[in-house]
Amino acid sequence: MDMKINLSKSREKLGERLKEFRKSLKMNQKALADVLKVEQALISMVENSKTEFAYWHTRKLREIYNLNPDWLEYGEGEMYFAKPDGIVVTEPMEGYTPKFTKKRTDKVMEVVDKIVDEQDIANYEDFCLKNGLYHNYLYEFQANRIKDPNKLVYDVLYRKYKANLGYVFYDDPDMFLKPEDDVRVLSIVVDRQNNEVIKAVPVYAQAGYQKGFADPEYIENLPDYDFYNDDEGTYRVFELKGDSMYPHLMEGDFVKAKYLPPAHWRDKLRLNEVFIVVTRDGVVCKQLIGHDSATGNIQLHSFNNLYQDYTINLTEVHELWYYKGFYSRRTLRDFR
Repeated sequence: MDMKINLSKSREKLGERLKEFRKSLKMNQKALADVLKVEQALISMVENSKTEFAYWHTRKLREIYNLNPDWLEYGEGEMYFAKPDGIVVTEPMEGYTPKFTKKRTDKVMEVVDKIVDEQDIANYEDFCLKNGLYHNYLYEFQANRIKDPNKLVYDVLYRKYKANLGYVFYDDPDMFLKPEDDVRVLSIVVDRQNNEVIKAVPVYAQAGYQKGFADPEYIENLPDYDFYNDDEGTYRVFELKGDSMYPHLMEGDFVKAKYLPPAHWRDKLRLNEVFIVVTRDGVVCKQLIGHDSATGNIQLHSFNNLYQDYTINLTEVHELWYYKGFYSRRTLRDFR
């Protein structure tokens, strides 16, 4: 049985249907964007058929408003499974924060203790006052009562004292950055239960991701991805662009990948595995077929034999994400 679907044709009026759905709830574009945690510009672009709607957005609208995904995606069936009585206002989050386990909190305090020692600072209160924190901040932080520790961790320790956040979060051996270090900072977010949220990087956001990958505010504003996280690692979902990984992975597929900290790049890069590679030039999905640990060179391969293998150095890499699976619009109805 031929299961091929002409996605461009079947989804060509998606923007019109999204607009119809929005107006049925008497919402403007900004209100809908706020519900989905995206920029208003994205809603405008989708409604004007300048870009496509990611399916995790459709899932969220189904959960909140009983929207029928088949109607939105393909124009099939009714707009709603059961129309809501009124506009459903989602409960606001109390704010995203980095996930600070006791181990990570202790490591932050180790860094603070080292600075207090070496800078001849009298005590924690003196440290706080010197760095624009209220006098009791560190005691509150140790007691896990600080909702947003970014001011301490990013603004003070990382930016002012050059603390190595890899030491805090991922067991890098060096507490402070060396002058020659190529700084790589991974920003993460958690929900109110302190569970790490999987963030998605759709194609429309990838140009910004190349610059904003270390910015907590930028990462917070990426769309959430609600699939189960099967361990304590940090996961992210990347939408693929182009056909370089055809026929195994195709444009529009979503790769779920696990973060590989830079501390492990030298000895834990397994050959013939697939990685999401983030560099200043872009976000690519490639198979790793060569690694020279002495020089730091890695060789990347495309499954599509129309593309040549190429070599880059790990100093050019911002992030590496280890492939853990994919989801595809081609099988969208199978896993809704």
